[in-house]
Amino acid sequence: MSEATPLRVSCRGELAAGFLGALEAAGHQVVGESGPAESDVLCVVPAAEVGVDAAVDSVKALLESSGAGILLVVDEAASLDDWRGLDVDGVARCSANASSAEFVTRLESAPALRRVSTLAAIREEKLALTRQSLEVISMVDLRTGLHNRRFLLNGVTDALAAARRYERVFSLCRLRVTNHADILKTHGESVMLEVYEFVADYLAVRLRSADIEAWVAQDAFAVILPETDADGARVFATRLVDEIQAEEFLGGVQLQLHATVVDSSRGFESAAEMVQVVERGDT
Repeated sequence: MSEATPLRVSCRGELAAGFLGALEAAGHQVVGESGPAESDVLCVVPAAEVGVDAAVDSVKALLESSGAGILLVVDEAASLDDWRGLDVDGVARCSANASSAEFVTRLESAPALRRVSTLAAIREEKLALTRQSLEVISMVDLRTGLHNRRFLLNGVTDALAAARRYERVFSLCRLRVTNHADILKTHGESVMLEVYEFVADYLAVRLRSADIEAWVAQDAFAVILPETDADGARVFATRLVDEIQAEEFLGGVQLQLHATVVDSSRGFESAAEMVQVVERGDT
């Protein structure tokens, strides 16, 4: 495969099949073979019966629709000067009788290729960042910014794998707000969300750096406690419940909490099974 940045190449005209194969073998993508799609390079093969002026005029519209930064003309007769007036970063020419290897070399060494290759690399980087951003968003409650149930399941999955591999134990603690409905009815959703955000901040301060917290239901938080068995997790949960219940939040709200704990020594087959057990309180 070529070391050049993979480019999207759209073709107009009868390009030799060998040229198309060479492009793909070099890692480039042929797009819009029936007409130019969005691309980095527009490859044009002017028909013999069409004059240069007419060919140039037809290519202007193609460049606008494709957004290509390089024009590669597969034609020996026309002068490059005939094509350089187009709105394009660079123009190169290749003989229709050239070898497939020479064709790819001409494309990859075309003027302004470095700029277009950079733009292509930036495009791929942006796509990767977008995918990462969507993945992050999918694990966050958009109203509060807190990690959600999916995030917790991923964390428990990783923790179970580590526990099996290294023969270690971890615990899962669930804190349910038993007076959630009363808070919602008396103070409204906005106050409830502010109180829960405060609880999340409180947890972040009280937890160890390796601990993982998440808001897993409208009335519940959960915490993964690495290197902690069920007895240690119960001590932690009791202390945490006492501290939070002693707080008076916005509007005089006081939380009533119930904690359930389970550890990985019970041999759970999946994260979903472990989460279901702690949610049912079968601890």
